[in-house]
Amino acid sequence: PSPPDVGTLLFDRRTQRGGADVVFEVGEEDNAEEIWAHSNVLAARSHVMEAMLSGDFQEARERRVRLRDVQAHHFRAFIELLYTGSIRVVREIHESMRWADGDFHVYVDCAAASRPSLEAMGNEFNEDEESVSVDFIADGPAGGAVFCVYDLDDANEIISRLYKESWFSGGWAAVIDAQFVVEVALLCDRYAQLSKNDWIVLQLRTALHEKEEPSLYRVMRRIWCMRGCASVDLLIDVCRTEFVSDIDERMNTWKWIVQFGDGQVGTAIRLELLRWAYDAMNDSLKKRISPTAAGGLEDATFRKEQAALADVISRHMRREIDDLSGA
Repeated sequence: PSPPDVGTLLFDRRTQRGGADVVFEVGEEDNAEEIWAHSNVLAARSHVMEAMLSGDFQEARERRVRLRDVQAHHFRAFIELLYTGSIRVVREIHESMRWADGDFHVYVDCAAASRPSLEAMGNEFNEDEESVSVDFIADGPAGGAVFCVYDLDDANEIISRLYKESWFSGGWAAVIDAQFVVEVALLCDRYAQLSKNDWIVLQLRTALHEKEEPSLYRVMRRIWCMRGCASVDLLIDVCRTEFVSDIDERMNTWKWIVQFGDGQVGTAIRLELLRWAYDAMNDSLKKRISPTAAGGLEDATFRKEQAALADVISRHMRREIDDLSGA
């Protein structure tokens, strides 16, 4: 294997002995985690960080930044992205086990429990059906266990048990899915420039590709109220691209669109998804061969079915518009 680059080496030396000179207190005050970094690296990658750490601010004087509205594992991943241009945990899951091995991946860093113990935990969730598997990333900075899970409730229960039963030795656990990637992307939007980070956009596309529709809806719900910002609009465009790319399959179960969400935000998102579906169906119809051509009877049947479906979707769109107007 090729030797690690300078950014990776510096990221792994984020201690005071390693030259780190700024500390971030991340999380609620009673349970904040300290994350060290090199101010010169952050300043080189982020104009916001440069202004914060070099201007006449309290953070610049104290070399300490307090972030109460951020989760530590999201901020740590964001810092790694600034240092190296990628996130090893996401990259390892993507490259070695593929996102397709489960809708959700629970990554366990520095687990104190043995491999058999973690495997036993996974087996407990498989008493009724095979819904959880456990894989292990190679030893090293990104080493750890990964639970591949198809149900978000199972993923959250695994994390709850890991923390409650103190299975860690200075480590952490988190669900690595499209939502995780979005949280890192939003930190990029706050402190850096997401539009210049093709890697994080690619990971969101990969995490959403061929996933169950609720994953896409959760992402949309998280970022919807921030639309209008260039970076968030970029994330919404990723959602649209992935939604439309598998439109024929999604339309087989299209009614899921009207089953999710509540309130004005849920209604607005459903309307947007219906609009994407309607536009995609019309585009599909336009690309079909004319019924007068060879094989036209089969194609005419397809066109008739698709046109009827587009009409149903259009009616749902009008209903959602009425709901928004009357809200």
